[in-house]
Amino acid sequence: MNLPRQALVAIVCAILGFVAGRAGDRSPVPSPSVSPAATPPAAASTSADVPPPPTSVPSGSVPSPASSAAPAPDDAALLQRARDGDLPALKAIEAREPRDRTIEEALALEAGHASLARKEALRLVEDLAADPALFRDPTTMAHLYRLALDPAVAPTLLAGLSAQRDAVVPDLLFDLVTRGEPGARLVLLAEDLLLGAARGNASPALEIALQARASRTCERMLTLLPRIAEQADDRVLPILRRLDVRTGCGPKRADDCQACLREPARAKELEAAREAAAGRKFVAPWALPGR
Repeated sequence: MNLPRQALVAIVCAILGFVAGRAGDRSPVPSPSVSPAATPPAAASTSADVPPPPTSVPSGSVPSPASSAAPAPDDAALLQRARDGDLPALKAIEAREPRDRTIEEALALEAGHASLARKEALRLVEDLAADPALFRDPTTMAHLYRLALDPAVAPTLLAGLSAQRDAVVPDLLFDLVTRGEPGARLVLLAEDLLLGAARGNASPALEIALQARASRTCERMLTLLPRIAEQADDRVLPILRRLDVRTGCGPKRADDCQACLREPARAKELEAAREAAAGRKFVAPWALPGR
């Protein structure tokens, strides 16, 4: 329907007035404020129950790694005295239960006992120098032999013995060389002393064994057979047994290195030398009867 112009204007004005009135009635919603009383009880009790972190370690607590790494001055002095072989210091550490000993204490005990053994070895060398008859005493020599097997004591003991002019010394060194593990430090030391400082005191039987051991050619061994038959003892037998091997020479190491000993006459000479040496038993003065 067609309304008059005045009616349309009145309707529009009424609508605008209504909208403006509604907008004026709206007021901004205030943001809620938080007061201490509004704090949830659980959160308040949690912050109140947790104590502040301690600022110092109470006495009797577990020490830090840094404090346990280095021993106290008194402990360090005790360890050094133990390493030097001081008996009271060693006994003080040994009095502690093994489970309570530190690595440093275990090492100090080992070093201290090695130091005592070296001092004992030096005293024994002095006794032998003062009374060479002790070289023939089985008990003394058995004790000496045990000390010679200790890698921590052997250098001190063997060096002192090699200055003594007695045939037992090279005999002992030869035993260490032939019974030990090839290439071991003790074996190398004993061989150096045997072929150097102590060799001049070797008995004729040992000297011929040393020459046979050093022989590198069949012809050289052939010249030694008469002396082996005359002087060598059973210590030369392991060396003579090696002559039975018929390989090891030539481009392919398949040739006989001892071909000159295979002739019937030479073979008989070799067998005679073996029988003669086997009949001379070497009795070690360090071997206790019944052992």
